[in-house]
Amino acid sequence: GKSIASISYRCLDPGIIMRDLVHEAHALVIMSGTLTPTEMYADLLRLDKDKAITIEYQNPFPKENRLNIILPETSTKYTARTAMMWETIAKKCADISTAIPGNSIIFFPSYSILENVYDFLREKSTKTIFIEDAELSKEQRGDLLERFKEYKETGAILLAVAGGSFAEGIDLPGDLMKGVIVVGLPLARPDIETQE
Repeated sequence: GKSIASISYRCLDPGIIMRDLVHEAHALVIMSGTLTPTEMYADLLRLDKDKAITIEYQNPFPKENRLNIILPETSTKYTARTAMMWETIAKKCADISTAIPGNSIIFFPSYSILENVYDFLREKSTKTIFIEDAELSKEQRGDLLERFKEYKETGAILLAVAGGSFAEGIDLPGDLMKGVIVVGLPLARPDIETQE
């Protein structure tokens, strides 16, 4: 019945670890699809500014193929999590995915939010819906993805979690996927480490 204190010792300075690697290696290639500005990360990693070459590449997808829409009337903020909000999000997702000819993936910040929205989405959408489950084996995830791909003509929806199995490392080339909807930002609740 007593409270438990936990002590954690973390290195929050990646430059300490990189220092030895930089001096031992002939060359390093460090890449990220999201970290900008590149000069800041070179500084954080304590790379020699005279030797570090930072390059940023432009998005390879044509601008006319990108349409970004933000819906401020929806929120996944803790204080806004109600059945009415889940229904509103489900309606917006159904409307958008119906307007997209082909397959869409909807990413949620958590499995809990995915399940809450799905309860309403299944009644509002006319498309077949596939759902990522945290308990799926690698083979089951592969099978689910293959079945999803088969709907490229009629269109289906894959509900997934932003930090889950389908968030990275899947390949949907050509017209196997036409749209992505991101429901809320998958940011963990700030803790002492994050604040530091």
